[in-house]
Amino acid sequence: MGIYFSSIPTLDEYLDTPGNDFGKDIIPKMKEDGKVIMSYIYKGSWYDVGKINDLISLQLDLTRSNAPADIMDALVITKERQTRANIIGENAVATTSIFGDGIRIGQNAYINGCIIGRDISVGEGSRLESSIFNGNSWRHNDYNQITVGKNCNVQKLYADEDVTLGDNVKIGVSNLSIDEKIKAYTQIGLTHFNSEASPGDFYIVPNGELEGFVVLRSGIAIPNGFVG
Repeated sequence: MGIYFSSIPTLDEYLDTPGNDFGKDIIPKMKEDGKVIMSYIYKGSWYDVGKINDLISLQLDLTRSNAPADIMDALVITKERQTRANIIGENAVATTSIFGDGIRIGQNAYINGCIIGRDISVGEGSRLESSIFNGNSWRHNDYNQITVGKNCNVQKLYADEDVTLGDNVKIGVSNLSIDEKIKAYTQIGLTHFNSEASPGDFYIVPNGELEGFVVLRSGIAIPNGFVG
């Protein structure tokens, strides 16, 4: 794992190495052929987020008081998007969470341990915990779009861009088994991820620390009253 630098001629020479993996195939072949290989040991925070489980774990860790890295203490430069100010409704509560711009939180909503991306609206009375919403994309110019409806109860959800939840949706708070959850999502017309060749609309982490965590592909719309 790391960031690799190579001259273009050398890269062209070795890209057809069987296996086509830098760490396992290409770099060992370069070494075998006597190429000069140098390394730099980085002493700061470094995370491999090549797998969805790793990405979710790191993002959730950043919301905690003992976060592995302080994002406010780092020089992070992004391209600013012109959007509205954040609006928090009456009696709404938001703790240990990270918010983008253009957020609208309805009255009596509760958000804890979440990452809420840009231009997201959370309906009144909804409860979000340990979840990640990547926000709404450039394709949407409607600032009144509701991402999370009213009176939803959501835990352990990773929602990619432009995902919407209807009213009274419950995710991650039922006693359904993973198989029962998969059935619930397929009954509303979504396809389950089962291989790289068939990415599907949703994925449920089957085991480990994130067991039961639901991942929704961009653009998915969950209907009113859904339980999964």
